[in-house]
Amino acid sequence: MDLDHKVAVFAAGVIAGAAATMLYVSQTQASCDNAKSKSKPVKVGVGIGVALQSADGKSVLVGLRKGSHGSGQWALPGGWLERGEAFEECALRELAEETGVEKRHLDSGYPVEVANIRSCNNAEFGSVSVFVTCRLAAGNEGVVRICEPDKCVEWRWIKNLADLGPEATLFRPLRYYFDNK
Repeated sequence: MDLDHKVAVFAAGVIAGAAATMLYVSQTQASCDNAKSKSKPVKVGVGIGVALQSADGKSVLVGLRKGSHGSGQWALPGGWLERGEAFEECALRELAEETGVEKRHLDSGYPVEVANIRSCNNAEFGSVSVFVTCRLAAGNEGVVRICEPDKCVEWRWIKNLADLGPEATLFRPLRYYFDNK
């Protein structure tokens, strides 16, 4: 086989390979476009807000968020519900992760319970907020600490939103909680 013939065979192979690649890419793109056009249910996140009350029941713990969605805003301790978790379990897990407060630090005479559910309070993320209340047992005030310094600047006990001052920016679920408790 002479050089011209070898070049021609090589060129034909390159062209065939390019055509096959283009066909594959075209079919893959069509398949992806088809999948995107089908109506899929929208997934909704469930956010748990923990309304930890002081031992006397007069104050609620709030934290100043940082480094994530809502940075610079005051919020209740909390986070996203994980698959298979009950609302109350999620609340206790998030409370321990963020504040160091564990179930043993809570007043056993005051139930850990769902206080309120707010659907679609955050259209941007398509989330639902579930508010779970619990009360700190007397003598455990010193347990509260910043366990995630990359996510929280400080914790503060407040009786109402005015305790945060007029310049305070509130995480939307916190505003809803105080407006509806």
